[in-house]
Amino acid sequence: MTMGVLAFGLFAVGFIATGAAVAVVGAVMLRRNARLPTSRVPVEAVVVHRTSHVRPSSVTFDYPVPGGWLRARRVEGLPVTNGQGRVAQQGDRITVWVDPRDPAAVRLSSGASASSMGGVLLILMGLLLVGAGLWFVTVSLVLGR
Repeated sequence: MTMGVLAFGLFAVGFIATGAAVAVVGAVMLRRNARLPTSRVPVEAVVVHRTSHVRPSSVTFDYPVPGGWLRARRVEGLPVTNGQGRVAQQGDRITVWVDPRDPAAVRLSSGASASSMGGVLLILMGLLLVGAGLWFVTVSLVLGR
């Protein structure tokens, strides 16, 4: 076995280890988003302030929780709309989604968060790196003959 083949094999092991670590991080991100309960409760909130002249746009709103009201500020991916389909302005009522176990965990939409997609992409990227590492191992074994 030459030094070049050994270096190629070590490169392959590095690819496999990195790919496995990336896939594990992706799985952790997915598990974090899959906490029970998965359903959030729709709650009517009142817009206090909205910024649209800076990027990213954000909306500040008050929403009811047991024992009072909470104020939250969230970045908008798409503009938040009210019941009539207009972009929500100060004083408008909007629907937000609250986690019943943690009232401070509020979202502007009921859909999955961006980290869900990030977790899937990290798992796919990790599997791709592991596959490339296995290919490098195969090549180094063939060259080592």
